[in-house]
Amino acid sequence: MNVLVVDDDEVDREHIRRLLSKSDESFNIVEAESVEAGLSCYDNTNFDVILLDFSMPMRDGIELLIEFRGRPKEECSAIIMMSHSEDDALAEQCITEGAQDFIIKSDITEARLKRSIIFAKARFKSELRLHQATQEKKNLELKDSLTGLANRDCFSQVLAIALKNVATNNLNLGLVLIDIDNFKLINDSMGYGTGDHALIYIGQKILSLLPEGTYLARLGGDEFAYYFTYTTAFDSALHTVNQILQITSKPVILEGSVKVSMNVSMGISLNEQGKHTANELIRDAEIAMYRAKKQGGKQYCFFQESMQLQMRRRIDLENGLIRAIDTGGFILHYQPVFDQSGGRLWGFEVLLRWQHNGESVSPDEFIVIAEETKLIQPIGEWVIDTAFSELASWNKKLGKQLKMAINLSPVQLETDDIDQYISAKLAQYNLDSILIEFEITETALLDFSELTTKVIWRVANLGCDISLDDFGTGFSSFTGLQKLPISVIKVDRSIMPKTQDDKANKKLFGALIMMIDYLGLTAVAEGVETIDQYDYCRDIGVERLQGYYMQKAAPLSDELMEQLLN
Repeated sequence: MNVLVVDDDEVDREHIRRLLSKSDESFNIVEAESVEAGLSCYDNTNFDVILLDFSMPMRDGIELLIEFRGRPKEECSAIIMMSHSEDDALAEQCITEGAQDFIIKSDITEARLKRSIIFAKARFKSELRLHQATQEKKNLELKDSLTGLANRDCFSQVLAIALKNVATNNLNLGLVLIDIDNFKLINDSMGYGTGDHALIYIGQKILSLLPEGTYLARLGGDEFAYYFTYTTAFDSALHTVNQILQITSKPVILEGSVKVSMNVSMGISLNEQGKHTANELIRDAEIAMYRAKKQGGKQYCFFQESMQLQMRRRIDLENGLIRAIDTGGFILHYQPVFDQSGGRLWGFEVLLRWQHNGESVSPDEFIVIAEETKLIQPIGEWVIDTAFSELASWNKKLGKQLKMAINLSPVQLETDDIDQYISAKLAQYNLDSILIEFEITETALLDFSELTTKVIWRVANLGCDISLDDFGTGFSSFTGLQKLPISVIKVDRSIMPKTQDDKANKKLFGALIMMIDYLGLTAVAEGVETIDQYDYCRDIGVERLQGYYMQKAAPLSDELMEQLLN
């Protein structure tokens, strides 16, 4: 039997050791002189009994007792408190705090100590069985007996704790409530046994789609719920919601070869303002779920109307982008770029435009969605193919060597073979690579990976120029200028002096142009919209200019080309 003796008095420890050595039972005794040493021994060895002195320097034995009993019951041992004091109140306190026995040191004999150890072990085993039974009963009370998932009471408790945690960690929380459409029809037409199997099946299917650690509950009947946390965006959570809708839309074969269709309706409520209680959040999700059912089922709704409209808008645009890729729904506009020395046409910046259901959707809106969904990769390839085709056609027609600047998204730069695609298209349209300039945004330099760096270098090694767009917007990375083959810098339009008296921007803009020139790079001014801006840029030696003052972006045509070249 393993026994831990925690006592700062060496004489008392020796007395205990001598008494136990006389016993017929074999004892493995470990000694500790302090609370800290006792804790260390306890963490490294399993003990059957702990003999603990009440009064010790620095920290009393009662503190160690309380710390032991704060741990899970299954990890504890039987504890006997020892003291020279005969105070009944002290003995009562020790028993109340979780000791199995209390003995006065002056009363300790071989028989008394052996009997105390036997009784303490028996009491502890009895307490442990009672504790386990209580836990099992509690677990049964908090679990759904059919699915084995948490029930409504348990979920409400866990959700309340989660709401407190997100409030202290600056997070937001969302709740998803799931209800099986026409579940009553399954029960009525196929029997309650089939209905039960359906509930078990759908609970397990939903659970398999949720991130590890997500708390799924059956609230009652055919309602399930789980919550998720997020900072600002919750695209991954919405992806899971769509997966649940998709997997539940397929008919399944249950026990007894019964084929069942189980579409679901889902309600989502958000706690972004931190004002909801657990029950209020569940209530709002239920309202949203019933709204989804009212609209035909097989879908989800948000409780917040503004969020609902926002997500509908996003889903509509995402689906529209997919259709546009298949049907060719994009068009390209070309912003003329002029070489300021002589005012010659240098070429064009390629700008993507999209008409969706009669609406001209802003690139600021749809490009973000395209990047988040990775749709920018096929869209970007279409842009490169179309722009190369246009440039080759017009250069051949005009007998010119006009150039084009094409934007590469950070997502495209994560594609290992983008340089191969560019090389193949250059060959297909018989284009010289020096006619192509690829723009990367300044924000891409904030966290460019090793792969991104290699991809940019491989594109540059094809002979294409690399330009840095939106320079000066607050994310400037001179490390990027050193590590990447950048030859052109486009100064952001926000820095362009608005008037002749705009001295602050004139100083900043002028300083940037001087720096770019000093580095031996080409400077491009965007957003030249007035004759004063045009004259200012020419006066300080900006090499290339583009903006409304010279020409707005538009599709290429014979009329436009004639105007630009003359």
